[in-house]
Amino acid sequence: MKVLNYLLFLGCTILLVLGLFVGCSTTPEKGDWELGPELALEPSSNTFQRWPKLVSSSNGGSFVAIWKDQVSLDQEESRVMDVSWSQSQLLRSSANQTAIVTTSSGYALAWVPGLEIESEEGGVFTQLSNADFTPVSDLKNIGDVDNECSNPSIVIANDGYWIAWDYEIGDDNYNVGMASLDPEWNVVVGIESFNAGATNPVLVANSNATFVIHTQYPSLVLKEIDQNGEVITETTISDGHTIQPPDGNSYVEDVEAVWDGSSIAVAWTEPHYWGGPSDVFFARFSEDGQAVLEAVVVAEQPDSKDFISPRISLAVDGENYFIAWEFDADVTSGGTRLWGTVLDAEGKVKMDAQVVAGLPENNVSEFSVASRSSGLFGIFWLDSREDPIAHDPWFRTLTYTEE
Repeated sequence: MKVLNYLLFLGCTILLVLGLFVGCSTTPEKGDWELGPELALEPSSNTFQRWPKLVSSSNGGSFVAIWKDQVSLDQEESRVMDVSWSQSQLLRSSANQTAIVTTSSGYALAWVPGLEIESEEGGVFTQLSNADFTPVSDLKNIGDVDNECSNPSIVIANDGYWIAWDYEIGDDNYNVGMASLDPEWNVVVGIESFNAGATNPVLVANSNATFVIHTQYPSLVLKEIDQNGEVITETTISDGHTIQPPDGNSYVEDVEAVWDGSSIAVAWTEPHYWGGPSDVFFARFSEDGQAVLEAVVVAEQPDSKDFISPRISLAVDGENYFIAWEFDADVTSGGTRLWGTVLDAEGKVKMDAQVVAGLPENNVSEFSVASRSSGLFGIFWLDSREDPIAHDPWFRTLTYTEE
């Protein structure tokens, strides 16, 4: 009997040790992610503001935020602010959506004109600036001046720049235009019609190739292009029904993509139906369009009155992927908050989904996230806490602390 008890004790001890070892070796480390204090970038201006965009500053020591300020019913202007400044400065007196990319000496910008536009032209304007946003190149209009353009995207590629945008060519029918510029800001390639039926283009590039990710109702498509804008490879990222039934009304609406150093990281949303609640997804692809990480469900619309909006933002710091989306925990309250999570390259959770900005009684209308260095993200959003009609710019950081 003593021998039996001893053997049982020994067996339980071995199992306990093995269990502890396996548990320690397989449990993913989530780390300690901390949200910084909320910073009001501007006092309440009683104006309606939209299209926030956040990037790392040119010197790498801060973040730069850009947004549109609806000064009056017939005037739109863009404002820019390094989050270390005491106040913003006027960037353009007539601008709506603005895309920005950080260069080694400043910034490259592309924007669609506001309501008061130069010579009443449409199109897409673009210019280089230094670190203080003083223009250092000619101002060029590279879009179709006869069409109202939107959703500009800009990327550094092939020792120059690629810019993409979409524009309406008929009732609910869109096209994507593109142009490449050399370092001296000369237009090299101009493509008025890259893809009929395409919208929401997002450009991604590395030292070898340039990629266009765009929606093609109801799907999301990834294309590699050559230096002339010709398509080399094409991959369907999603058919718009990743987890919804294929006979349903879901589709891809919003998308963000970045080059993470070895692959194309993509986050997107799929509303269940037009104007309806969304699901949020994340995946990674190689240069030749092969899935490195199959689609991961980041957030799934619960079967309740909760509501996930289709807006999405994505940033990567080299090893961590920060994804943010709008979530209303109770649509009857009228309050919308910004939620976020951090994943690793395999799609494993490093920070549980949680509120990262906003108050229950206020609305977070639009937002943008960016990375500055490993373990340091910035969150830039507009919300209505100071005025139920106006939306003011706010900023905070998300930082990883070693345990």
